[in-house]
Amino acid sequence: DLPGAGCYGYHVLTGAMNNEGTLQLNYDLHWLLSAQTGTNTGSIIINRTKQLYIEGGTFNYNGGTTSLTGAGVAPITGNIYYYQTQANINVTEMPDVFTFFDYSILNSNQNPIINNARLQFNYGNTINANMENRDSVIISHSANTYAGNFTTNANSYLVLNGQNSSSVISFNNSWTNNGLIRYTSNGCNATNLQMNGATILTNPVGGVILSDLPGAGC
Repeated sequence: DLPGAGCYGYHVLTGAMNNEGTLQLNYDLHWLLSAQTGTNTGSIIINRTKQLYIEGGTFNYNGGTTSLTGAGVAPITGNIYYYQTQANINVTEMPDVFTFFDYSILNSNQNPIINNARLQFNYGNTINANMENRDSVIISHSANTYAGNFTTNANSYLVLNGQNSSSVISFNNSWTNNGLIRYTSNGCNATNLQMNGATILTNPVGGVILSDLPGAGC
């Protein structure tokens, strides 16, 4: 819950937990898993301006719900932030909240898992999940690898925005862009979508690849 007036920072939960009930965040919570495992089959409720930061270990999202409450703007690093975490999202759809990945792994036992949310990948992430993207995948740094199968629909939005450094993602499998791929550079950094080996990116009728203007002053 909220601390006293004038306080700022975050609360900390250290170690393994199996959430079958309700995890409610009215204030930032850092869940430090280290080399341990956390599991969710319950409810996660996050104030729209707050963040659940999960660091280390393995997090198994095997069911339940995740929702936002209140008004305001999400933190720039998301309502859920995975740092050096193996995130196993084993449900039909990605939780519908702004989710940020850094030095992390995204797995799923679904084929595919549906994404109707904003996902942002910063540095050094590996995406093993087979995903159908119906919303936003944002690449804001380098050394990101998509090792699973990536599929899209007309609402798919893949953006390399050069926000935190050069934005780089490499794909190990061929895929088809049925939506929008956008190159830009908020931070005046390079952007690079790489197709590895003999893989092919197909841009069919209706697909758009936009090499857009960078930020002001670039």
